[in-house]
Parts: sequence; structure tokens; C-alpha cells
Amino acid sequence: MARRFEIDCTITKQYRQYNAIGAQLTARLLAPADKSDPVGQFLASLKDLFEYALQDMSDSGMVRIKIQNPVNRLGFSLRNKYQLFGEAVWSVL
Repeated sequence: MARRFEIDCTITKQYRQYNAIGAQLTARLLAPADKSDPVGQFLASLKDLFEYALQDMSDSGMVRIKIQNPVNRLGFSLRNKYQLFGEAVWSVL
């Protein structure tokens, strides 16, 4: 199955004070081919994006998410990798 998102930019940064390396992905969710279930498509797109972004991360890794468009910004506090899934994002929206 084709990806439901596009990666526009990837930036890697070292945080010396935390002895950690961070990665920032700028991604765009693609419009669904089938418009009958937009919420399901959104959750599936987030799941795909999270799997892609977290595939090389250790299970003890910490993640911060920021979702924004030209009008709104939504952020999530720093949390463990295993706490990140599409339904958690949807519950905040």
C-alpha cells in the first residue's frame, strides 16, 4: 500500500545537555482517495507516519509532536515512544 503522507524535510540535531539526538520531520498528510471515512483515513495516516518516524528509535526514546497549519498549532508534551498513537492525537483534537 502506498504511503498516506509525504516527507518534506528532515532535520537532525544534537542536544548535548541531554546527551541525545533529535530528529524533526516536516510531513504532509495526503488527501484520502476514498472520502467516505475521513476520520479513519486521518488515524491511518497518523499511524503510518508514526511508524515511519519511530522505526529506528529505541523503546525508551522520548517524543514530542507539533501539528500545525497556517492557522492553528497543536503540541504534545514530551512522552515515551509507546504512548504515541493516532487515537491519542485524535482525542486532543
